[in-house]
Amino acid sequence: MNVFIPLHHACTSLEKETYIPVVLDENKADTQETYLFLHVDEHAEFDLNIGQGGGKILAKPALHHAKRLNREECDTTDASFYTKRGQEIAQSLHFGSAVEYLAAWLNEDRKQANFCNDIHAVLSLDILEKCSKWMRLDLLSILESEAMKQIFAARYFVEEKRENFRIPSSIRTMIKDSADNITDPLLSRLLSEVMQTPPKNSGVAHKFDKKAQTRIQIFQNL
Repeated sequence: MNVFIPLHHACTSLEKETYIPVVLDENKADTQETYLFLHVDEHAEFDLNIGQGGGKILAKPALHHAKRLNREECDTTDASFYTKRGQEIAQSLHFGSAVEYLAAWLNEDRKQANFCNDIHAVLSLDILEKCSKWMRLDLLSILESEAMKQIFAARYFVEEKRENFRIPSSIRTMIKDSADNITDPLLSRLLSEVMQTPPKNSGVAHKFDKKAQTRIQIFQNL
């Protein structure tokens, strides 16, 4: 059977540093929550205890073996594959103005922030012995978005010059780094720390998330 882990609720409801809550019905999932799913059976190591409408499960093996809900997983975990795919996707997309390329850049920034928010929630528990596959795929998706941001940033500056468009320097500096193919230092540090054994949590995922939310707010106020 499949059980579903409401990620942020689970990470703030760790019972005796051992168990996290699960739900049994995907249709009852909170649309504002991040969900992982896990296939369990009576011989598994998860020690699933079912109650009314849900249950609890051992946190460490569950968070390690779970998968993201509604994600098509590739067979490869080669970073260059995701970087190349991101470049190809972004190159195939064409917008008509600087503000549209800025919005596309910030949309990828938002995606990265969402992944960082989820990663930070789990790392804060300090229970993983090594990086889980779903978290590794999150990092690769972050790299894919970073490659897309670099394409969008380069095109933004072409349109900015043509339109004489101006944005606050706090965002412009970040986009200039993307156009110069510079990976955000916080993301580089995150990749290094999460891939350690055990994963390290210095708070960089949370820092990136907060900075990205600020950038999105600035854009919304333009």
